[in-house]
Amino acid sequence: MPDCSDETAQQMLELSLESSPRAVRRALLLAMRPLEDLGWPDEAQGRVQIVLAEALNNIVEHAYRGTADGQIRLHMTVTPKLAEMHLGDDGHPMPHGALPAPRKIDIGGARSALPEGGFGWALIHRLCAQVCYQRDHGANRLSLRVRRDPRRQAADDTR
Repeated sequence: MPDCSDETAQQMLELSLESSPRAVRRALLLAMRPLEDLGWPDEAQGRVQIVLAEALNNIVEHAYRGTADGQIRLHMTVTPKLAEMHLGDDGHPMPHGALPAPRKIDIGGARSALPEGGFGWALIHRLCAQVCYQRDHGANRLSLRVRRDPRRQAADDTR
């Protein structure tokens, strides 16, 4: 196991997966290994897993509209302080060519009045230090950054 006090330590993961729920589950298991290897605590690993699960499932459901014939590319770099994930796909673009705006979801009402969906992007925005999307030559590119310690200032996000 690498010495986690070494701030130059880095783990990388590159995957190409089909656009299916089963492939997403396998990718999530593989994506946790670099975090474990660098000694990320369970809570921080959980935040990365939630972000990555939401993003990958959105690609499957919306970019590829539930068909398993698309490919998703994942490049992940993990340091002792930061996880950076870059996702690419050739599916449909985001509505209006942009990320959904972060929105506050009121969960104070009756349980039956809660929407069935719509929490994913709110979670992603809340758990990430940075979320970027662009459509480039017919491909979607989503970049996500999650800090090991979410209380750290952005200036501490150096590798």
